[in-house]
Amino acid sequence: MNEESRVPTEPIRATAHTSLSIAASYLLVLTDLIIFVFSFVLAFALIHETFGPGDIHWFAGFNFNPPASTGQSFIWKGMPTPMWNDFYPYVTGILIPLPIIRFLVMSRLQLYRIRGEISLLEDAIETFRGVTIGSILLIVVAFSLGGGRGETQLLTSRRVFPVDWMICMAGCIGSRALFRTAQKGARRAGHNLAPVI
Repeated sequence: MNEESRVPTEPIRATAHTSLSIAASYLLVLTDLIIFVFSFVLAFALIHETFGPGDIHWFAGFNFNPPASTGQSFIWKGMPTPMWNDFYPYVTGILIPLPIIRFLVMSRLQLYRIRGEISLLEDAIETFRGVTIGSILLIVVAFSLGGGRGETQLLTSRRVFPVDWMICMAGCIGSRALFRTAQKGARRAGHNLAPVI
């Protein structure tokens, strides 16, 4: 009876650890996606000539019925009008493919795989590679869209890319440092986030 009663415990424990690992991976992906978009928007605002410390209102909402004269399908109320008019070409040309490109690069480098070996330095190096490769691909996309068809709007603020790279780098490395710290704390509490094999 004792042996039979002990049999189910290991599968249950493994399932719990696997579920926790999957949840942690999804949380890491979601955090990165937010950082990807936030860093580019903030980078553009910082380098824009009309930028002021109180100009950005992240939760101001959208206007999906803008005047036809604007030629825009929607307006984000979080930016002053002159800044938004300059930023709008980036929305479809850069901001939509941006999180997809960065996510695919980070996934390819296995930066969303929860590992048992905890190394902040290794995470930082791999994150540096992922963010840098993603930024290079974004520049290629911008120059393809901005140069190939004579649409120069995407090339008017080239400084946005190095600033975005720095902000995204800091955000991704910082979030992974916090995640690793939480992973160590969970391990000390007996909850291993690494998949159980």
